[in-house]
Amino acid sequence: VPSINLSELHTAFYSYYGDNQIITSAQDIKEHLDLGGTTGIVTNLWSQWIGPVNESRLPYDNVEFFDDSDKTADMQYVSDYHLENAYLFDFDEYRSNADDINNIVKQFVYNGNAVDVSFYYDYSDFNSRYNCSYSEKASRFANHAVTIAGWDDDFPAENFNNKPEHNGAWLIKNSWGYGSGNDGYIWISYDDQSLCDFAVYELGDNDN
Repeated sequence: VPSINLSELHTAFYSYYGDNQIITSAQDIKEHLDLGGTTGIVTNLWSQWIGPVNESRLPYDNVEFFDDSDKTADMQYVSDYHLENAYLFDFDEYRSNADDINNIVKQFVYNGNAVDVSFYYDYSDFNSRYNCSYSEKASRFANHAVTIAGWDDDFPAENFNNKPEHNGAWLIKNSWGYGSGNDGYIWISYDDQSLCDFAVYELGDNDN
């Protein structure tokens, strides 16, 4: 399995940069980078062959890069990979399709695909003993995107601060480094009400 580290900064910035991208009222770089995004926004950007690029090309903490307008313009249409397929899916309004969505996620992960998902993170919802989170917030409050890397149908509901109705949880690869959770991984209950905006991206070489 290849070890690939993509630049979040490139995607976050260029989704809202240039005449053909999303128009905003952001006044400075911090406002610009705080606009957030969705799987639809990422798909829209990458399908134009704007990114993704490797982290080494535009590191997460290199915000000063955008002070140079020439470099900023030159970097826009750089890509180290090209998006070949994007699969976007989500729960319906009443989560009546929850079993179908969960099965889709498991099939993708079983086949070796990472699954992007958003959820609401709040420290009060997180149990640091078992490195798990369960929120009763609705999906409109989702404030963080992570990667589903596995699952455990028998993960005990008792492990969560607020006990969900059922056992079972997704194994999540977070983006906060190895010091977060269990070497960078946490568990999120299947019943978490904030889970939403699932996606799988298939990337190919940039000369394909």
